[in-house]
Amino acid sequence: MEIENYIPDVLKNVREFISLAAAENPALENVSQAVDTVMAEQFVKTADKAGVKRYEAIVKITPKDTDTLDERKFAILTKYNAHLPFTEKRVNEILTSLCGEDGYSYDLSIADQTCTVKLALINKKMRSTVNERLDEILPLDLYLSVVIMYNQHQTFTGMTHVEMAAYTHQQLREEAM
Repeated sequence: MEIENYIPDVLKNVREFISLAAAENPALENVSQAVDTVMAEQFVKTADKAGVKRYEAIVKITPKDTDTLDERKFAILTKYNAHLPFTEKRVNEILTSLCGEDGYSYDLSIADQTCTVKLALINKKMRSTVNERLDEILPLDLYLSVVIMYNQHQTFTGMTHVEMAAYTHQQLREEAM
């Protein structure tokens, strides 16, 4: 933000206004950056580390030392998604908001009293958070299983053995391709 743009044309060449503008521009830049930071901190997805730390204090979450900023934001958003009632439709909405439209599969069997959630490989670091969140909202008489959908044979259709030889067996199974 340049204060010179707001000085009338008649005064732009006056020495005092030029000096005044040079002195005020750094302060205005600091104010502009502070406003941008405050705007970003209002939303979990755009918050920086300080904002995420504040949100964690609000929802009473203690992050792990190994958690990335995105994983911490994910944990905060799971807490904010705690809206009753927890119908099957609402559970699907929660899983979609956490994992993405194609980031999971969900199977609820009332007869067997089981709920199985399979997370896409790209969401494997979110497994414990999804498990904790669903454990909070699902009825206690349901057995909850949250597992990872690892790569399978059909994932590699079209790849040659030479291309696959560049990876270990574990990498082929457990990394998103």
